[in-house]
Amino acid sequence: MNCVMSNQSVKLRFVIVDDKIQNKCIPILGLDTCVKFGLVGKIEVNSINSNDVEKQLVKEYKDVFEGLGNFPEEYDIKIRENSEGWINPPRRVPESIKGELKKTLDIMTKDGVIVPVDRPGKWSSNIVIVEKPNKKLRICLDPSELNKVIIREHHLIPTMDEIRMSLSNKKWYSLLDLKNGFWQIKLSKESSNICCFSTPFGYYKFTRLPFGLSCAPEEFQKQNQKCFGDIENIKIYFDDILIAAEDERTHDMAVKSVLKRAKSVGIKFNADKFIYKKKEINYLGMIFSMEGMKVDPDRVEAINSLKEPKNKVELQRIIGMFNFLRQFIPNMSQLIAPIRELLKKNVYWTWTNIHSEVIRQLKHIITNSPVLVNFDPKKEISIQCDSSSSGLGCCLMQEGKPVAFSSRSLTDSEKQYPQIDKEMLSILFSCRKFHNYIYGYHTKIWTDHSPLTSIYKKNFHKVISNRLQKMKLKLLIYDLEINYLPGKDMHIADLLSRNYINNEFDKEINIEGVVHSINSTINVSKIAEATKHDLVLVKILEYYNEGWPKDKNKISGDIQHYWSLRNDIVVEKGVLYVKNKIIMPYSLRRLALQQLHEGHNGVNKTVLRAKQLVYWPGLDNEIKQYVLSCKVCDRFKNSNTKEPLQHHQVAKLPFEIISSDILTYGGKDYVVVFDHYSKWLEIIKINFKTAQEVIQQFKKIFSTHGYPQIIHSDNQPYSSDVFKQFCVMYNINLLTSSPRYPQSNGTAERAVQTAKQMLRKADFEKKEILDILLEYRCTTLPQIGASPCELVMSRLLRTKFPVNENILKPKIQVNDENRMLNYQANYKEYYDKRTKSKDEFNANDDVVVNEGRVWLPCKVLNKLDNYPRSYVVKLQNGQIVRRTSYHLRYSKGQHYIENYEDNDDIILGVSSNEEVVN
Repeated sequence: MNCVMSNQSVKLRFVIVDDKIQNKCIPILGLDTCVKFGLVGKIEVNSINSNDVEKQLVKEYKDVFEGLGNFPEEYDIKIRENSEGWINPPRRVPESIKGELKKTLDIMTKDGVIVPVDRPGKWSSNIVIVEKPNKKLRICLDPSELNKVIIREHHLIPTMDEIRMSLSNKKWYSLLDLKNGFWQIKLSKESSNICCFSTPFGYYKFTRLPFGLSCAPEEFQKQNQKCFGDIENIKIYFDDILIAAEDERTHDMAVKSVLKRAKSVGIKFNADKFIYKKKEINYLGMIFSMEGMKVDPDRVEAINSLKEPKNKVELQRIIGMFNFLRQFIPNMSQLIAPIRELLKKNVYWTWTNIHSEVIRQLKHIITNSPVLVNFDPKKEISIQCDSSSSGLGCCLMQEGKPVAFSSRSLTDSEKQYPQIDKEMLSILFSCRKFHNYIYGYHTKIWTDHSPLTSIYKKNFHKVISNRLQKMKLKLLIYDLEINYLPGKDMHIADLLSRNYINNEFDKEINIEGVVHSINSTINVSKIAEATKHDLVLVKILEYYNEGWPKDKNKISGDIQHYWSLRNDIVVEKGVLYVKNKIIMPYSLRRLALQQLHEGHNGVNKTVLRAKQLVYWPGLDNEIKQYVLSCKVCDRFKNSNTKEPLQHHQVAKLPFEIISSDILTYGGKDYVVVFDHYSKWLEIIKINFKTAQEVIQQFKKIFSTHGYPQIIHSDNQPYSSDVFKQFCVMYNINLLTSSPRYPQSNGTAERAVQTAKQMLRKADFEKKEILDILLEYRCTTLPQIGASPCELVMSRLLRTKFPVNENILKPKIQVNDENRMLNYQANYKEYYDKRTKSKDEFNANDDVVVNEGRVWLPCKVLNKLDNYPRSYVVKLQNGQIVRRTSYHLRYSKGQHYIENYEDNDDIILGVSSNEEVVN
């Protein structure tokens, strides 16, 4: 039986006088009353510290505090539709950590956090490797591109008001922290595929929710709420579960309920962060106890610890901060009048108790309501961060009002940092300090160091400073937007960074260790070492130290090139420079080319980039050869240049040559028919996109206009056997467009575009499409000088508009073939100005074909006679396809390799399939 005395749990041993007392008297009268009247006899008292009980709980539920947990539900990451994937190729890592990296990956694989995959899907991110001081590695995902397309699921997060109400009158508090929080959430198969990453040992994918995804915090809150939300006397805030109860018995029951639930579902807690049975607890920046809620002194310590100014400059900074908040400070002008007097030129600096009282009142005002406000996650969150030469300052704000302040001094080593590192450290310090407020929410960071805005957006391997990489890595868990704010407008953070608290260095933001953003690197020491073994550069070093020969002819061939540059060559730390550019040793030139071409820019841009950094003879030519033979550039090269225009055969009669296609609009399908001679247009709604349906509609049209000699169409459903038999039966020559090259049937494509515009307008104005079609058929065509109905029927058609009967009389139409030929010739001349002629390909030529967004090696089998610029080609996987010359080109970077049994069949034509020829 337990009772509470002070802050300790006291274990009492009792003698039960009556058997009924334990079940009836004690619950009704209470233990103290029973002892007082002799119903229970007290023998001895043993004090047991709450820490001992905590250890017993950890031991009793050791399964809950060991291993990796599992939430019951899998998570399916949602990304925007039609999002283009992003595949980052694997990068090199230092040889010194390769063994440990493989070991770390194997451990993560064994724990089920990751699994190896043969190849990535649409997504593959890079990883960042953190080398700890003990040489152990931590693997982090860098999902910069993936986060741009993830759809966040906005789950309800408890507000401070809700938490405050639920903790009212609570006396006992405990806090549990989920171990490796995100990793306890399993990913669905589809989600796991997009969390793929590349390493030197191949590709892996996360099977658990990785840190760094923008959707992770809210999903974690959602699943945590599902598992524990029904337990009374608990509050869940991301990975923290707070147990709060009015009495000890209820509190202990709630703690055990949480532990039992965690054990049953397989969720794990962190034993090191288990806080058990406290009468007062610091939670979300507030201190909760039986007396109620009060502001954590840490939130306002930076303001309350402000030192009194010693000169006018320091006073100006303090007044500047209060001026920033003046709209929330009543009668501020009158209040600060005494200290403003000290800023006047002719006033001698004398600080008195009157001035100290003004500063004390101002501190009191901004550290209490209504100036200091409670955090509200529904409002925009912003943080001002700043660093001085010896301190850091930050302020969390919402709607212009402060929520919390913080500052600290820099350590002796931190004072030696470059200013940009200090500014990044101030951001890291503020995020760690205000972690309970900003974690899981979009936060705007304001800094007066503008380069940080661009550095934060860069990928890890593009951030040169290792220290900046480490700090940026620690910020991955937050959803930050870094913005620039001029120093003159950053009054609060600027003051706190100069008038800071002399507190100890917070080890939580310690940035020990090394970050390896997977990348091939050339450093100065490596170049210096390679220079020692380069025969040419060693000789140049000798000439640099001992003097160059006066006669160029006395120098050997390879070194002669540098004779004219001898006056510009300098040596620093064993590295040769010419006009601030590194003279690269021969052994590192290939690696230098890889890094210079890492962005896969073209020849000219790569040359310009190289001329900023390195030098060696023949550099331009080597870059050209390297870039032109780059397989990645060759694979993702832009499409071929447009080729000269080729017109369809000019029709001599109405409905002699027609083009047709299927149009989909508003969830309905239409067959579009366009007459080449008269430009007559038909738009007919169909129920199914089948050959039989199209044939039925064609028969209705042809019953009026007669059967055409030629039909130009797309492949589906026109290339089906049913439609081909229809064409053979009625003596029609069917010409289908080349797969994936709609320009070959440009007339039909243009007709579909015109038809779709008509449907949109008819839909908008709630009109019948047939009325719009009639007006189109009666409108004169500028390039011909007659309307479609005149060309087909030798007369205008009657519409709703009043018209003279003489205009409607039939007339003989003059043949306009020459006029159309002239029009085509003029149009071709204009079009061909922007095109480029191309040589024809021959059988057995090794070429590359554009498949989607990449170029793949293939072999030309033969050219199709009846199809302009069309070729039958064989891919490396054995597939035989038909493509136009637009999709083909010669390549230096990729070559066709025969890796399957040859098919000796001669390809004479194309099948009914849209692409593949069997």
